[in-house]
Amino acid sequence: MVIEGLTPFLIVRLLGKADVGAISGLILIYTTMAVVLGGGLPRSILYYLSGRTLDQRWAIVLRLIKATFVLSVITGLILLGVGLWGEQVLKALGEWFVSLTGGGDGQQGERMDLVYLQLFAIYPLIDMPVRLLPHIMVGELRPRAAAAVNAFRSFGMSFGQLLPAALGWGLWGIVGGLLTFGVLNLFLFIWLLRQQYGKATRGTIEQSGWEMVCFSFPLGLTDVVGRLNSYLDRYLILLLMTSAAFAEYVQGAWQIPLITTVAYSVGDVYMSRFVELFKAGKPEEAIAIWRTSIQKVSLIVIPVAMIFIVAAEEFIILAFTEDYLAAAPVFRLYCCLLLGRVTSYGSVIVATGKPQYVLRAAAWTLGSNLVLSVPLVLWLGFIGPALGTALAFIPTVIIYCLYIARASGLRLSQTFPLFAWGKVVLVAAIPALLALWPKYTLDLPPAGAMAVEALIVVLGFALLGTLTGQIKREDWRFVYRWVRLKTI
Repeated sequence: MVIEGLTPFLIVRLLGKADVGAISGLILIYTTMAVVLGGGLPRSILYYLSGRTLDQRWAIVLRLIKATFVLSVITGLILLGVGLWGEQVLKALGEWFVSLTGGGDGQQGERMDLVYLQLFAIYPLIDMPVRLLPHIMVGELRPRAAAAVNAFRSFGMSFGQLLPAALGWGLWGIVGGLLTFGVLNLFLFIWLLRQQYGKATRGTIEQSGWEMVCFSFPLGLTDVVGRLNSYLDRYLILLLMTSAAFAEYVQGAWQIPLITTVAYSVGDVYMSRFVELFKAGKPEEAIAIWRTSIQKVSLIVIPVAMIFIVAAEEFIILAFTEDYLAAAPVFRLYCCLLLGRVTSYGSVIVATGKPQYVLRAAAWTLGSNLVLSVPLVLWLGFIGPALGTALAFIPTVIIYCLYIARASGLRLSQTFPLFAWGKVVLVAAIPALLALWPKYTLDLPPAGAMAVEALIVVLGFALLGTLTGQIKREDWRFVYRWVRLKTI
């Protein structure tokens, strides 16, 4: 996460906006294709390897690799097609967009150049099969190897972009750097497989590669829908605006890594407890724990989100330079969206034993995002997709809570603690409003202004939260123990 989070901060200082937009678009298109066509094959490995002999596991891994390679060829051909004819499609869409909106600043300039996809089309062939490796290592009870593989991939993807950019080799050099890393990663893949299955002989299994793909795709369908939903706003900008506008939007859509994972980490921690309670016929107790966890996570996530909502301009200048100041409204809207990311909604549904509800909720979420974002991009232009994404989170929460209520047999009002969450937002909003005074009255450099604004929000939230009872004495005791690394 650290490596991937730092890469955008560095790449914007090495490349021009058009090049940043081009490489961001290239990676966006490939990542989407890999998820859509890869389906749930990586996750299905854990299912297939369970309870098998070494020879059978090796046979399963070989068939999954062959199936993934076929899918990677399809992905590569699609990327090649986009690289050959995508520019004409973008031009036609741009002209249509201008005719609808009457033009605008976001539509003037150089369009996204997709010619680099013609070479990058090779990348899926050496990358998509390797994506199976971490799951294979977990299935073979080698979590350290799985962790090392993921870390190496993150480092390699970043280094493959940054080194050619720093050497001034341009986008063709960056594509070459990514391909070079892909080859190295492929050799690591082969070496680890030989190390793990070197003594295995070809075992017999009943499933064909096609049957594995058919079985695995529904497992990954929720991921596919979720990925399309999270990338929808970027695709609207990619299709309808210039490369420079896309570069600005992507940096504005950067999300604070640590904060975005807090809620999901808490959901993982409580998952087994939720499953036990739902199986025991105690949904009220499970939901009560979930509601309490939301209130506690809110005490962390909401004030931090408020800091960045206030200091959006200062953060964008510090992180991405003044050239990307136009991204500040997008970043602010994404931080507003963070206010609601105080829990893992899907994990509660899965714990009830009805995972099909997660897919349905995700599909409804994608639909609501489309309904809001498409008209807004036509009306407001550059900022429209970000506003649509932020507004779409409201029906998203309602939809997930409806399915949580249905799965648990409780009322909708018994799910998300809206009143308690709202009080935390209010307590954090007051010092955030106060922080606007130094922002617009004091002539401070970006770093100094952001530090002052953050101090006002944190101290104000701590004081008001304590006085109003939102932050309890037990919470302060926990903070004290946590600082001393004695949380248990």
